[in-house]
Amino acid sequence: MAQHDRDIAGLIEEVAALRREISLLRSGIERLKAEQSGIPTPLKPRSPRKRVQGDIEFIADFDVIEASAIDLSEGGICFEIEDEEMPYEMRFTVDGRERKKRAQLVWVERRDEGGYRLGLEFVPPKPHPEF
Repeated sequence: MAQHDRDIAGLIEEVAALRREISLLRSGIERLKAEQSGIPTPLKPRSPRKRVQGDIEFIADFDVIEASAIDLSEGGICFEIEDEEMPYEMRFTVDGRERKKRAQLVWVERRDEGGYRLGLEFVPPKPHPEF
């Protein structure tokens, strides 16, 4: 793997970890605010998971993304993007039925044995332009 690819992979992992940490911190802040105000806040239940196996095709739905640099080191770069979502179109088969979905990246985790595990959240389909 080229150094450039390792740098990008490291950045993706770092950004995903930071996003998870920020999400946890924000949840904690909201809980503390609610506790101080005396208003109970129910936790959002996680959707049930169904184990599936199969190949997934997913296509990035973006071209050039503008970002703001945060910091730079010999080992990598940290940056932020303003867009709330980076959507992907995907196609996969479950229970013998082909499905097409649109999703946005929520988290990325580097696996010890190599490769990555990605979590994507389904979002409404993007309307096709009318010509």
